[in-house]
Amino acid sequence: PQPNGEFPALAVERLEAIAAWMKVHAHAIHGTLASPLDAQPWGRVTLREDGTDSTLYLCIFDWPADGVLRVAGLGNAVRGTRLMGGTITVPFARDADGVTLTLPGEAPNPDCSVIELRLVGRPIVYRAPSIECASDVFIDKTTVTLHAASSELVVRYTADGSEPGTASPAYEAPIVIASDATLRARCFRRDQPVGAIAQRALKRVTPRPASE
Repeated sequence: PQPNGEFPALAVERLEAIAAWMKVHAHAIHGTLASPLDAQPWGRVTLREDGTDSTLYLCIFDWPADGVLRVAGLGNAVRGTRLMGGTITVPFARDADGVTLTLPGEAPNPDCSVIELRLVGRPIVYRAPSIECASDVFIDKTTVTLHAASSELVVRYTADGSEPGTASPAYEAPIVIASDATLRARCFRRDQPVGAIAQRALKRVTPRPASE
């Protein structure tokens, strides 16, 4: 507000535009959670948990000129899709690494259109597992933990630098490393690899003797 308590005309215009957008899309904002997915090139994502299922709200800032919107790294089956603000359903197709939506020719909202993507279950995210330890260099031994982005994924790993496969051990508890190792880890779902491979090189060192 200005010193006299009035709002500048430009601020009023912006606030009215926000209010109009929220009147249609508030459900994509209020009560939602942060996106479980990696950054998407076309916009932002919010999450709403619906009991055992969930809904992603695809907030599209850059409407694809070819009408094809790719949601990468998502493993769920889809219950349905629609453009918020109406009943228009959006055709989609699933493949091994995500969902592809076929959009109308023009964006319904020039600033940010939103698609409601209803999923079966909680989001299953395909990305490389995290490899966590205190340091890449250790003296006697170090402990490593592995984490997947989704509970439905199994992390398999190797310590010799080879590619993890279905015969590689599944991560169940922290791993103790006592010698040089190149740890590689990957997520699997239904015995199929999903997402990228994570890698971390660990080295055992001998401290220099104390000098006078």
